[in-house]
Amino acid sequence: MPNTHVPAAGEAMPAAEEMHIITGRFSRRLILAGLASLPAIAGATAALAMPKAHPDAELFRLERELDALQSRMDMLEKTQNQLHAIAEKAAGLKPVHPSKWEKPSMPDDLKEMQSTWFRSVNFSAIDLDIEKEAARCPELVRAWNRAYAEEQASVKAAWDKYKARLDEQQRLIGWTEKEAEFDDVVSDHWDVGRSILEIPARTIEGMAVKAKAAKSIGLLQLGGEAGDALGFISADIERLAGGAA
Repeated sequence: MPNTHVPAAGEAMPAAEEMHIITGRFSRRLILAGLASLPAIAGATAALAMPKAHPDAELFRLERELDALQSRMDMLEKTQNQLHAIAEKAAGLKPVHPSKWEKPSMPDDLKEMQSTWFRSVNFSAIDLDIEKEAARCPELVRAWNRAYAEEQASVKAAWDKYKARLDEQQRLIGWTEKEAEFDDVVSDHWDVGRSILEIPARTIEGMAVKAKAAKSIGLLQLGGEAGDALGFISADIERLAGGAA
């Protein structure tokens, strides 16, 4: 067994051993005190390490939201284009759209007949009988106009039937449902873009976010509304110039 000296009752403890015990107790107090203060130290350290919030932090946050919505729009648009192509194929032969239909030209001799009749009508007369005057128009001219109107109606009817088939095919393959989702995303994209423009920019970086947003939501291509975007950005320029002064 180790020959450890145990002081007898009343015997003085050696100075070195007493100092060791006192130092140990003091060290434990320091350790406990240090552990207790760790949360405060950590909080102070984190505060020092955390960078100061950027003056345009909200604009940057909204920019990320706008970018995410733009990506969603692009993906939905691609999907919609693919589904639309499938629906078009299933709908059958696509007729000419009424707006693309070219009106046939009236023959010159009929034009002259119509002009002669038109000049003979006194449109300022109080008792003008429109139906009677129309009946006086040469029959060849009236026949040509009837044929034109019938052809125009036929073009529209053919398109309406095709459009009904196309709508049904789009519904069957889910295009209609996706289109509603796309419209919602477009609306959200517009709202976020407008929000960005309405927030005052405090730095050049913030102004760049606003310029990008104006382009992203198409404001610069919307004629009069482009003035809104330029107005917001002009206000930022004036604000920054005033701060620099």
